[in-house]
Amino acid sequence: MLLGQPLGFVLPYASKLLVDEVIAKHRADLLPLLAAAAAAATMFQAAISAKQPDVALKRYEQAMAMAPDVVELQFWAAVSMYTNGRAREALALFHRVFAHEARWVPLIPRLAKAGLFPDDARKIAEVQGQAVKGATW
Repeated sequence: MLLGQPLGFVLPYASKLLVDEVIAKHRADLLPLLAAAAAAATMFQAAISAKQPDVALKRYEQAMAMAPDVVELQFWAAVSMYTNGRAREALALFHRVFAHEARWVPLIPRLAKAGLFPDDARKIAEVQGQAVKGATW
């Protein structure tokens, strides 16, 4: 990855440049890993836009394995799992995501309105029910 390529799924561009600079100086070995995770996430976003959740799930599972501490990757993997009939696994992952960052909870109904999640009040409530009180926003 070149220092200037945006890694938009993780950080805004200006922050990304600073992170790249720090990593290049201290942990250059991480640059290929971050590039691979960014590529998998980009492919996921394309698959979601094309309404191919099965392809999206494969891409996000790859990205999540490469960058397991990135909560956003876990969130989108959970969305893909849920929409691909893997609700039990997805609910456990949603619970972990919401425990780390509660800001993802209100996104579920917005995804339903956009056609990226089932527009079913029971399913939305089931996922939002995984929220953890007191989790950071």
